[in-house]
Amino acid sequence: GNTPRTIKWLNETIRYFIKGTGVETIQEIDRLVIENWIIKGKLEKEWSAKTIRTRISSLRLFLDWCVHQELIDKNSAKDITLPKLPKKIPRHLSKSESLTLLDWTRNYRYSYKFERIRAIGIISMFVFTGMRLQELLNLLFQMSEELLLN
Repeated sequence: GNTPRTIKWLNETIRYFIKGTGVETIQEIDRLVIENWIIKGKLEKEWSAKTIRTRISSLRLFLDWCVHQELIDKNSAKDITLPKLPKKIPRHLSKSESLTLLDWTRNYRYSYKFERIRAIGIISMFVFTGMRLQELLNLLFQMSEELLLN
């Protein structure tokens, strides 16, 4: 049920884990091996809390799969506590920056009228809703599908 991108990411993380720990079989993976890998990454590579959470989560998924396939009896990564992430406010435009961006979008010289309307709509969605790019693309894709079906 994972996307190809997620599968690629999991594969890369597991390869990185194997290379970093030197384990040769799945049965060698235990809590101590995982914790040592995390500590080494933190000290030598200066992994952030987010990176550590990501690495542990991907190991958990992989080891859950191994347990499900009956390759191992226990998921050793489940017992490891994930570090807390620092709270931070997302970067955003000020009100005057947002208005300047919208003014520029309205006054830009477009080749076709629909381009102006589309650009204003897209920029407005970002500015007024805080929507992410992928969310907007999904919305546009859903709308185009509905137009094709009707």
